[in-house]
Amino acid sequence: MSRRLLTIATVQRAVGGLALVGFLTALGAGAVLGPHHTRSTLDGRALAAFPHPSSATLENGTWMTDTESWLNDHIPARTRWLALHGELSTQVLREPVIDNVLVDDPRGMQLAKPPLLKVPAALATHASQLGRDVLATGTPILWVYVPRKEEAFADRLPPAWHNYLLDTRPAVLRALAAGGLVLDLSPTLSNPARRDGFYWRTDHHWTPAGALAGLDAITTKARSMGVDVPADSRTYTTKMYPNYYGTTGRQVTAGATRSPDHFAIPTPPTWRARTCVGGVCDRATFVVANARKKDPYANRYKAFMGGDYGYQRTENLDPAAHGTVILIKDSFGDALATYLAERVETLITIDERHYRGQDIRKLVAQRHPDLVIVMHNQVSMLGNKKFDSLAWVDVATNAKRLQGVPGGDG
Repeated sequence: MSRRLLTIATVQRAVGGLALVGFLTALGAGAVLGPHHTRSTLDGRALAAFPHPSSATLENGTWMTDTESWLNDHIPARTRWLALHGELSTQVLREPVIDNVLVDDPRGMQLAKPPLLKVPAALATHASQLGRDVLATGTPILWVYVPRKEEAFADRLPPAWHNYLLDTRPAVLRALAAGGLVLDLSPTLSNPARRDGFYWRTDHHWTPAGALAGLDAITTKARSMGVDVPADSRTYTTKMYPNYYGTTGRQVTAGATRSPDHFAIPTPPTWRARTCVGGVCDRATFVVANARKKDPYANRYKAFMGGDYGYQRTENLDPAAHGTVILIKDSFGDALATYLAERVETLITIDERHYRGQDIRKLVAQRHPDLVIVMHNQVSMLGNKKFDSLAWVDVATNAKRLQGVPGGDG
C-alpha cells in the first residue's frame, strides 16, 4: 500500500515537473520565435541580450542568471504580466508602496522615495565662476531652483520615509547663490491649492501648468533685473492626447496606477517658434508625433522640444517676440522652453549632460543674450551621473569625463 502511494506521489511530482518544464519551454520558444525588440518602452532601457554560454559562465552559474534575465525581458506578454503583478499588489495585498513608489495617495499622486544626496563643494565653486564669467560679458544671470514633486508634496509622503531632499535643499540654494541671484520656485509649486495640477501624477516632471507658473515667476523676477520677457496674450486651448504613464507610472505599471494622466496640453493658435538644425529653422518645438504615440507607455513628455538635447536653438519671427535668452537646464526645462520660445525672438537651451559645444562663457560673449537662466532640480544635479557642474566652466574636460557614463533621472 505504501509502495502504491509512493508511486502515485512520484507520478504527481513528475507530472507537475513536466508541466513546469513545458511552461518554461513555451515561454522560451515564444521569446525565440516571437518578435525581437532591443528596447523596452516600459522600462526606458535596453533589453537584455541573449548570453552566449562559455565554460566559465556555465561553471560559475552566471550564464543561467543572465538567461533568466533575458527570458524575463523577452517572454510574450511581459508587460501584461508586470501589470498583473501591480494589480495584485495593490488591489489584493493592499500594498501602499510598490518598487519604492507610493501608490495609495488619496488623489493618485505617485511619489518616489526621496534619495539621499550629497552637495559637492565644487557646485558652489563652479556656480561662482560661471556667474563671474557671464556678468563679465555684461549679461545678467538668474539661477532658478525647481523643487521635485516629493518636496512639493512632503506632507503626503509615508511617515516612515525620511525626506532627504528637504535636508539638502538649503545647501543647494546656498551653492547656487554663489553664482548670483536665485529664484526658488518651491513656494509657487508647493502651493496646496494648486500643486496637484503642477505635477503629473505618474511622472516626476511638472505639467504645462507647472511650467507656465514657473515661467510667470521667472518673467517677474527678470523684470526686477531690468530684463523684459514678453507676455503671450494669445488664447491657448487645451488639446488632448492619449493617456500618459510617466516614469513612475511605467515603473509600477498600469496595474498599480489608479488612473493614468490626461496628457492635456495648452496650445496656442499656432506654434510661432521653430527649432533650428543646420541653420534651417523649420522644426516644431512641440513634437505632436511624440504626444500621439500609440504605445500606452510611450514617454509623451518628449513632445516638449523633442526631448533632451545638449544644444538647441529656436527662432521666433513674430513681431510680438523679442530678446534672446540662454537657458541652461535639465529635462524640466523642456516644457518651460516650449512656452518660453513663444515669447522671445531667440532661445538657446543647453543640457550639460549632453552638451559638447564651446565653453558657456564664450557662447554668451558671442550671442550677447538679454538673460542667462540656469534652471535645475537637485536630483538632476546631485543624483545624475551624467551631470557635473564642471560643464559650466570647462566643457571639454567634462565631456571627456562623461565618455561611457550611463545616464540618469532628469
